[in-house]
Amino acid sequence: MHEPIQIDKVRELLQRLLVAPEDFLTHFRNVAGAIVMATVYDKNMPNSTIEKFVAFSERAVSKLSESVFPGAVVVNALPILRHIPVWFPGAGFHTFAAETRVYTSQMLDIPFEYVKDRMVAGIELSSLAERLLKRNSVLGPMGSPEADLKCITATAFVGGADTTVSAAGTFVYAMLVNPDAQKKAQDEIDNIVGSNKLPDFSDRPNLPYVEALFREVMRWHPVTPLGLSHSTSEDDIYNGHFIPKATFNIRKKLDDQGNEMNVDDSYTSGLISHKLPFTCSITPRSEEAQKLIIKANA
Repeated sequence: MHEPIQIDKVRELLQRLLVAPEDFLTHFRNVAGAIVMATVYDKNMPNSTIEKFVAFSERAVSKLSESVFPGAVVVNALPILRHIPVWFPGAGFHTFAAETRVYTSQMLDIPFEYVKDRMVAGIELSSLAERLLKRNSVLGPMGSPEADLKCITATAFVGGADTTVSAAGTFVYAMLVNPDAQKKAQDEIDNIVGSNKLPDFSDRPNLPYVEALFREVMRWHPVTPLGLSHSTSEDDIYNGHFIPKATFNIRKKLDDQGNEMNVDDSYTSGLISHKLPFTCSITPRSEEAQKLIIKANA
């Protein structure tokens, strides 16, 4: 039921890349956040509201990412230090913890209260949060605590938005340094999908090279390189998400002398690893591709 949302948001991404390709990392972040917010909270959420919710959710994720590794905050290694007064030299972790609590509370509470207010107004949201709240209403005292529901929906953002941005950045970098792989993927899409429409989920089973490329991006530089402990309550199969990425040519940018500019291979550290900002050239593969993007967003 969420595929139409993803398709619509990806087409918006293509339009943004067409207009301002140099801002590709910003576009990735905006669209990834919009997909998760629409899926988890409200499929028709206004862009201005999405941007506000994404902004404080990203602040919370950033703070949490800084705090989870040993040595990131000294109190992690020596818990007894939490008793040091706020004013004591070296006790800056108290301020860090207070800021993290504020941002985390915003991420948990504000979008969730938005959903509750819309439901009271009788507005259908077709979202995860709406379904959880309706289920709780039916179960009554047997339902889950609201705090748990807030954590479920917020975790969906943490696990879906920032990780998508990381993978998308790695994809662009991979295409810059592996132009032959990019060309093979484009050729496969041309042969299977044709040039009269944009790829969608129905094309995925017929695009084995594109599927392999997607999986290689995930393997080549995992979004959480140190890994996180997971467990499931029952057997599960996870198929991943398909975002068509062969509508544009991705190439290294040229300097004033017409020479290709090399891209640094550095990544950030933290809970979720991101490619450090870099420049490249992103252009429509053809006039037909450009027309398809414009038509899809008309």
